[in-house]
Amino acid sequence: MVILLAAALLLFSIPLTPHLTFHSELQEVVIYHAGGQSIIQSIVGDGFLDASVGDIATARLTVQQVELLKKAGASVYRPRLFKPLLDVSTVDIGVHALTNLTGVNAGAVDGKGMLIAFIDTGIDYTHPAFKSKDGGNRILYIWDQTVEGRHPEGFGYGHECLPSEVLEHSCPERDVVGHGTAVASIAAGGVYGEWSLRGVAPGAELIVVKSGRPACGGSRWFFDEKGLIDGITYAVQKARLLNRRLVVVLSLGTDIGGHDGNTPLEKALDKWADEGVVFVVAAGNSASDGRHVTGTLTEGKNTTLTWTIPPDTFQASLSLVLSPEDSVTLYITSPDGATSPLSLNQTNFVGGFVVEASLWKRQILQEVLLDISSSRRLDGIWRLTVSANKVRSGGWHAWVEANTCSSESEAFSAGLDYSISQASTVTIPGTAKKVLTVGAYTTRTEWTASGRRWRVTGEVGGLEYYSGRGPTVDGRTKPDLVAPGGVIVAAGSRDAVNRALSPGELMTVSRGTSMSTPHAAGVAALVLQLSPHLPVEEVLNVLRRNSKVDEKTGPIPSSGSNSWGWGKLNADIAYAANVTVVGRALEAKPDIYLDGAKLLTLSQNTSVSVLLLRKIVYNVSLSLPPASRDMRFRAEPMHLTIEKQQDNMLFRVYAEYKLSIHHPNGSLLKEWWGLENSLANLEEVLKDVPLDGLISGYSLDSGDRVLEKTLRLSTPMRITLILSRKESPDILMPLTGVLITAILSIAFAILLRNMRQRRLGAGHLP
Repeated sequence: MVILLAAALLLFSIPLTPHLTFHSELQEVVIYHAGGQSIIQSIVGDGFLDASVGDIATARLTVQQVELLKKAGASVYRPRLFKPLLDVSTVDIGVHALTNLTGVNAGAVDGKGMLIAFIDTGIDYTHPAFKSKDGGNRILYIWDQTVEGRHPEGFGYGHECLPSEVLEHSCPERDVVGHGTAVASIAAGGVYGEWSLRGVAPGAELIVVKSGRPACGGSRWFFDEKGLIDGITYAVQKARLLNRRLVVVLSLGTDIGGHDGNTPLEKALDKWADEGVVFVVAAGNSASDGRHVTGTLTEGKNTTLTWTIPPDTFQASLSLVLSPEDSVTLYITSPDGATSPLSLNQTNFVGGFVVEASLWKRQILQEVLLDISSSRRLDGIWRLTVSANKVRSGGWHAWVEANTCSSESEAFSAGLDYSISQASTVTIPGTAKKVLTVGAYTTRTEWTASGRRWRVTGEVGGLEYYSGRGPTVDGRTKPDLVAPGGVIVAAGSRDAVNRALSPGELMTVSRGTSMSTPHAAGVAALVLQLSPHLPVEEVLNVLRRNSKVDEKTGPIPSSGSNSWGWGKLNADIAYAANVTVVGRALEAKPDIYLDGAKLLTLSQNTSVSVLLLRKIVYNVSLSLPPASRDMRFRAEPMHLTIEKQQDNMLFRVYAEYKLSIHHPNGSLLKEWWGLENSLANLEEVLKDVPLDGLISGYSLDSGDRVLEKTLRLSTPMRITLILSRKESPDILMPLTGVLITAILSIAFAILLRNMRQRRLGAGHLP
């Protein structure tokens, strides 16, 4: 029997609520100060900070310390809330195309050597999906923030499990939700024993942080911003300790924030990305739930937003984003009809409800955050009236989110002055500037569980109806791509409470961008395995450029799509290229370099296979051993630039020999290098050397004389020139002719003078 299932998988989209948590009467907070950690620490003192990255820090502080920070110009946030948002899916993204690829830089494309961190609801670390091929465990570290015990270094809470505890199954961590186990198995699950569902990067090793806490009698799970930042800090520290590249999976999100990438968590992610950490983040499941509205203000006119909060809700939030040049006055109306103006950056009381109103101003927007709470339920219709005092731009957005235990969802009602919009529904931190944001498409709509055939709505290959859309408020395209998100069969936690829809003892079925995100994270790990020095932005570009388009996506412009990103995730990101070195390769034993990093020394074979990423520029080069006294090697070419897929690369190694040329008197005239078997013309070689004779030949060390001016360089050679005497021209002959001519000219002149004198004497009378 086929049962139509409209909402059976909603348990996989678990709501989260922002709230303050107390440990020994200390408030958990997130702090931003332009002066960074040193300034924050100087104000609150030692022992209160848990984590810091750039200008962001997390801490557990007294009320007095919070006030000191605010007076010093710090922004103190209460942690926002976040929601936890392989069968045919891995085939659909093309993982099978990598199965038989092997090369000198990777024995298999499986993520070996890479770390993937999961900040989630925990993990069933006993599940066979996380075993290594030899039966060991690929989970290196587990930090459970929800129980007390052995604190990780630098953190004052939680329990860190030792590797021995993981191997001995004595670690107290349990995944009672199952979300974290499913996410981890999609990204990095391996095949071991009877478990046959391969994840995307089964060779990768794992870091797991169990964050958040249960709510609503265990039917919901809530994360907070501080725990997430602490968990990522922990994972980054472990990766640095191991000197390994790290991919962090964040299958969670919140609708509350400016959606411009400027929440504390998003700023922290961007800072870590600058340091080489790759973040893969869910686009969220908010596209079709009516949580986002947008409109345009008119000066002097009121706009009233209306939304419904479901039963069993004690806390809710609304985020209103306006142009920084617009000025408004806000009024809020509770379900019982009480109306009150809102004072910003203050606590407001409306009937029996508390409304914390905060204003955050940035260069491109101003954000008003309303946190509504009460000891009694909040359910009913709420209204926010925006009175436009001064309008320059007028454009605005609003998002609503509730911490509810109800099966119903909070949502805006339609209004005359605004529209409910699927645009700009990518959840935070998916709007960060340096992360890969992943939407979801459908790869399965039916499965069998408990003897029944279950079905959900959707079209295989089509975009999942809930998948978060862009753009961000500051105009960036999001998501970056889409990946399989529904319905996904993955590893199930033995400790999960609700497994009614599971198709098998060790399996679970899931739906949401929470499931699409680990698919992309696994491929990111494969990219780093093949190019471990690749900058974060290039890792993201490889995934974007290799994305697929089909009849479902339609044509996608070069600027991307705010529904599909740059297309569907494609794991077929690599190919095997043959590097062949001919000539004197085995004698020279050259080193082969890929982008400046040594791959291997060629010592046995003249042809090797190298795995390269598609749609990325590479530099492949040879490095040759230093010259000996008489011989050295040269390669043509020395390096190749690979701008598009090139299956074969050819290098030729030549030997060069030294020719030592000596004068007959034994002195060295010149040392000259030439290619093996090349013909050397001695007159050309020595054209810049003055000689006292003509070259007529040369003699070898053996004593043999060769009366030629050329020689073939078949080996290193030492020769002595044979010089003939030069025919010296008689430079006196022209001088003698000139002298005789001069003497004759003088004699002739004297003779003429004497003859004139005689003629004059003969005509004179005495």
